Amino acid sequence: MKRRAAVLAAGAATLSVLALPAGAGASVVCPPGTTNPIYCTQAPPVVTTGPAANITTTTANLTGTVNPKGLMTTWFFQFGPGLYYGSTTAQEGLVGDEMDHPVTAGLTGLKPNKTYHYRLVGYTALTIVYSTDLTFTTASAKARIIGSGGKVFKDVLVPSEVRRGARFRTCLTIVKRGRPIFTIRKGKKLISRVRLPPRRGRTCLSLKAPRSPGLDKLTINVKPNKGKSRHVTAIFRVT
Repeated sequence: MKRRAAVLAAGAATLSVLALPAGAGASVVCPPGTTNPIYCTQAPPVVTTGPAANITTTTANLTGTVNPKGLMTTWFFQFGPGLYYGSTTAQEGLVGDEMDHPVTAGLTGLKPNKTYHYRLVGYTALTIVYSTDLTFTTASAKARIIGSGGKVFKDVLVPSEVRRGARFRTCLTIVKRGRPIFTIRKGKKLISRVRLPPRRGRTCLSLKAPRSPGLDKLTINVKPNKGKSRHVTAIFRVT
């Protein structure tokens, strides 16, 4: 069983002590010709947090780099909704060399549209080290879309849930050049309407959610330069 203890010395410096089971090997390096062990030193491993990748609504891959600095090193990620983390990935081992090793761990079961903190941890028989804290935010779940953009527009993206009064991002791809109109209604009440100049291609817009909770509708209408307009309605929840 691993045991960690924090010792507070004079000057308010914190020392982390890690006790490992018997048999955990360590390779201590001394200068050539040294006979007095007082001159033997061992640099701690170097762990560096990398960016999160392949982020979806419920999954993400954490990345980083570990250099064992000559000692057998075990690494893992801590992650969670705050700086207290609360969860860890599986522990993996590295040989005691002096090389930078790219490491990665996959996360599942995350919540949509939520920010997570994470950092990389490495420990040896002599020490434990932590990388800097980074964050990532999972993608928003998609709202239910009613209707079709036909040959006028496609790939509509609206979050299924937003906070009241907060801004949220909606996107669509306009196939036929036209003028997009975004209308938010709560029941029959008009909340907001935004008209953009004619355009084609991927278009994203920041909209403001209603201030009262409940189910709301966002209607996206695109009037092409030629032909009939098309529209879809996204049902989203304000919390």
